[in-house]
Amino acid sequence: MMKLMKYIPIIKTGISEIRGVSFLDDSIKDNITPIFELTRSRKIESLPEGPISIKLDKIEEVFGTKRPFILDLTADKQLSNTEIFRLQNSAYGYKNWCDFLLQQKNRFPKIIPMLQIAEDENITIEENQNNFEKQIKFIASNFDTFFYRNQVSDDYYKEDLSIVPKTLGSNIEKLYCCIDSIFINQGRSPDFSSEVIKRIKNINEINEEFKIVNFSTAGTSFPTSISAYSPDDHNSIMLEEIAVWEEVTKSIKDLNIIYGDYCSINPERNDMKTNGWIPRIDVPTKNTLFYYRKRKKDNTYLSTYADIAQKIINDSEYQSIKNSISTYCWGLEQIEKTSKGEKTGLTPSFWISVRLNIHLTVHASNSKNTI
Repeated sequence: MMKLMKYIPIIKTGISEIRGVSFLDDSIKDNITPIFELTRSRKIESLPEGPISIKLDKIEEVFGTKRPFILDLTADKQLSNTEIFRLQNSAYGYKNWCDFLLQQKNRFPKIIPMLQIAEDENITIEENQNNFEKQIKFIASNFDTFFYRNQVSDDYYKEDLSIVPKTLGSNIEKLYCCIDSIFINQGRSPDFSSEVIKRIKNINEINEEFKIVNFSTAGTSFPTSISAYSPDDHNSIMLEEIAVWEEVTKSIKDLNIIYGDYCSINPERNDMKTNGWIPRIDVPTKNTLFYYRKRKKDNTYLSTYADIAQKIINDSEYQSIKNSISTYCWGLEQIEKTSKGEKTGLTPSFWISVRLNIHLTVHASNSKNTI
């Protein structure tokens, strides 16, 4: 079984995310096992479908072919296309997905598949279960490690996880189960940690003979709208997802539970809209994220971002996080260049890349290999 790093970030293959990953120091890339959530590429006249092959090329370009990563498919219909829908089809034991994975294994030898779950309403429950079982058998026969991802709000996990262990038997250690909280409101980490703990215990009560021993948590506290979260031009956000993982690992000590998150990016991509945006720079730290923002009045975007960046580098939190990182961080470099009036990026998309890059650098720096 492949050893995974002690950090599993969930990363969509959008332009902002890929750019943020591309500038990571190699030592950071070596210390993460990301879930790349495959999305369509940008639609253009010559390629109206936005083929996923472009995104796979990008993964190879920015992350290489030698590092392990988990491959999943986006559930966001706005970021999907007919190719992705075809890969999610459950027919013949998810044959399209299984064949696709084998093709990608030639390119990415350490690829880790995510089990797909797409029930077909036109067939019976038993037929759906048979398709799911066939997928498990195929992937278990061809890959050393694979993932099952379950939203903490989804109650259908019992049906899935009554099939998985019985199908795997003594090969159950090949499976990692990701319990995904999606979005965690401020101050709600105790509620979510309680639900995650309950979910993990329930999962292993279903399967007393072949218990799942490898889990990961996931979630984010970054809101869909900073303006809705706070009217202030400077504020902090607690990273509740860290508190959830800490409480889960404190309560369940006999299982391997790896930390994961969404890299301080909300799964709903409202922050990609650029009409009338207020310039803002976000800085993730170990347990929080702080931001400064300023309305562009008579100033240019360049001078407005420069003013914001200057406030950030004068903040003691910024200096603290900079001192705690021993490796190169492109995101911090962009903030410092911007503070000097250098032209870096003048769109929200660019600053999402900066946020992700800093977040991954900070959290991967604090992770350790599994034993």
